[in-house]
Amino acid sequence: MEEEMDIRILEEREAAIRQLEDDITNVNDIFKDLACMVHEQGEVIDTIEGNIDVGAARVEAGTQELAKASRYQTSARKKIFFICLLLLVARGMFRGAADVSPSEKVTK
Repeated sequence: MEEEMDIRILEEREAAIRQLEDDITNVNDIFKDLACMVHEQGEVIDTIEGNIDVGAARVEAGTQELAKASRYQTSARKKIFFICLLLLVARGMFRGAADVSPSEKVTK
């Protein structure tokens, strides 16, 4: 009877140890899965960080291009203004020359 009790206790302990082993194996699998997920997310974060760096560089280049375009636009406006002014002056000179009659040209 005592031997049967000892055998039953040993069987219960063995079953508990096997259950503990299964639980430890499950925890190990969970940690492996978690490690894979962390590694994959690290790669995603690296990709996002790289995209942010590229985006920042492109924004900086775009800002420089906008400043350059603004300077060109200002320069073009000045040129157009001076060309229009020159045309107005030339038009005034030709009108003034055309308004003078031939008799006035001789006396002058």
